[in-house]
Amino acid sequence: MRVSYSLKPLPKQQLKIENKNIMSHCKTEKDTIIVPQGKAYRTWHNLETVCATDRLTKADARRNGLFPEILEGAVTASVGGRHVTLPNHKSLVARSMDGELHPLHISSQRYSIISNEMVWDTLSLALRGIDMPYKLTCAGTLCGLGWFFLSVAIGDEDGGFMVGDDKYLGNLNFMTSHTGEITLVGMDSAVRTVCMNTCQASLRGSHSFKLKVQHRGNTVAKCEDMGNQINEVLLERQRFIEAMDQLRATPVADTDIAPIIGGYFLKAAVNAGTDLSAGFGTRTSNHINGIADLARHGRGNRGETLYDIFNGVTEYYTHGDGTGISTPVGQQVFSSEFGGAATRKVDFGRYLVDNDHLSVVDEATRVLEIAG
Repeated sequence: MRVSYSLKPLPKQQLKIENKNIMSHCKTEKDTIIVPQGKAYRTWHNLETVCATDRLTKADARRNGLFPEILEGAVTASVGGRHVTLPNHKSLVARSMDGELHPLHISSQRYSIISNEMVWDTLSLALRGIDMPYKLTCAGTLCGLGWFFLSVAIGDEDGGFMVGDDKYLGNLNFMTSHTGEITLVGMDSAVRTVCMNTCQASLRGSHSFKLKVQHRGNTVAKCEDMGNQINEVLLERQRFIEAMDQLRATPVADTDIAPIIGGYFLKAAVNAGTDLSAGFGTRTSNHINGIADLARHGRGNRGETLYDIFNGVTEYYTHGDGTGISTPVGQQVFSSEFGGAATRKVDFGRYLVDNDHLSVVDEATRVLEIAG
């Protein structure tokens, strides 16, 4: 649906009056922020609407006006009593539940709408088949219906899940704007979003993943793709938890730590056709000893389970000598997260989880003994 919309700037004094009470949370009288029942879900600004049950539903969002219709309108300029249409531009207007029209943005004709309901459906798709506990803890509009956000805690109420003693980010946040300020963004975060402050903090913070959909082209298909991609990330995270629990439950003797690590390098050497008749080379031996030391004495490790060995590998290729002793810090980080070190961490985890070490540990012990 298209509506005719004429650009008529407000007088400066009127603008000042309208904006004087908009705080850093950016919730205006046109906006609504909803949370489920429960003290844990209240917000710092106390401007939220508490819904009737402990679970937020799509019906709650619709009932509270979180799905305004976003309309496209023609943009015209009035000059000396004459009206001229700007053919390469269009206006975006939100029609609220009471039927009122609220101007949002002037965009190019290439701009494609991503409605708030589309964002909700993308979230639903992302959570399909997830067995980890999760709860939608906050949803709302901001900036006079110009922004929309959703925040889901995956795991505990703080948004996190544990693997042994390690806590991983668990808030899944979605946000978009109809004002040209941001695309649709889906990401994990340590921050629960409840206002503009927390939306900005989440955007700037650390992420394991951060996916975007531009307001261009077939946004319905692109949102579906985003939902499927995040779903696969969450399913993989679920598999990761199960795998790490498996490693934590598998004890190892101290004398087996080096042979298990050596088995990984043995498989790589065999695949590369490397002659090991004289034992492992100096560089490989240094890798094995460095990882073994971290498995026993690294951060939180005691050298008692396969999980300690995996943590030793992770630490070695994230902060340790596995990234290169003389390598600049920036290059170490790149190698750890995107380069060869990242590949080795993933491969080693698979080696342990798939029990590949069982078939090579005896041969690795023999090769280690050659060097004495």
